[in-house]
Amino acid sequence: AASDVMVPVMECLVAKAPFSDVASDDLLGLALAAAKSPEPFSMAFEPVLGAAAATKLEKWETADVVRLLLAAVKGKGALTADTQASLLSAAFDMLAPQMGELPAVDLVKLLLAVSGFGASALLESTAKEAVIRLADLSLTHLLLVTQGLAQGLDPTHTCLQQALEFWTSKLRAMAAAQLAAGGPKGVDASRQLTVEQIVKLVVALAPTLQTNVAEARAGRMKLVERVCSQLVARALELSEESRAVLRGHLADGGALAESSKRSELLAALAKRPDKKRLRSPSPGALHKGHLKIYKVGAKKKR
Repeated sequence: AASDVMVPVMECLVAKAPFSDVASDDLLGLALAAAKSPEPFSMAFEPVLGAAAATKLEKWETADVVRLLLAAVKGKGALTADTQASLLSAAFDMLAPQMGELPAVDLVKLLLAVSGFGASALLESTAKEAVIRLADLSLTHLLLVTQGLAQGLDPTHTCLQQALEFWTSKLRAMAAAQLAAGGPKGVDASRQLTVEQIVKLVVALAPTLQTNVAEARAGRMKLVERVCSQLVARALELSEESRAVLRGHLADGGALAESSKRSELLAALAKRPDKKRLRSPSPGALHKGHLKIYKVGAKKKR
């Protein structure tokens, strides 16, 4: 097999660690290849990422550092805790001073990457910058940022509370536009979430919506009511998988359980839509924690 042929090649490569004389472009290429490939390529992942961290990333392009972190989080199971910490520290030192200059696409990718490692100084810095830019993000990027914040931060974190408040105002504006246009169909797609995206928003924010911080309850309930209003009005557009997900969040103790529209939404979910008008999302896309971070900003092939 081809993999058997490559084993001695990779063993020879690993023996050359710590790769102090390898150019950053080559380190990045090795990291990307190792993250995507099974054995024997993955045996080089730890030494390659360790070598990248050792360079302090001083001469790296910011976009390449983001790509490196995306590769690192994808294969983090093969990294020691020390290598993860060293890489995040080096990335923080390099990226933090220029966080405000990162293009939106790179900022979103960075947040999704570092959130996969849990709490860190780099996550804190990235999250704060993302929240500052919420009003400038497209709805697609806004949803991805929310998923990233929810994946990496404590549910009670200030950045998540700010994102929750922002979504409340966003959904209020979306409802006003729908009312003025005579319904969702009259509103441009770029100005509103699809109903499936609203379900993804619920899934992402569920831990925050279920927190017991009394001071934030009023804000949480405003978002819950906005979300449920949208779902009631557009329930026929929901896939079967989304219906099952929502029923779980409407159960006692669920993220939407305290909504005044709970009974109305449950009744709407029970109505059977015309199967021809629905297309289910990919299996597991709504409730699995894995984020397809590599597709952010990707261009469609022609």
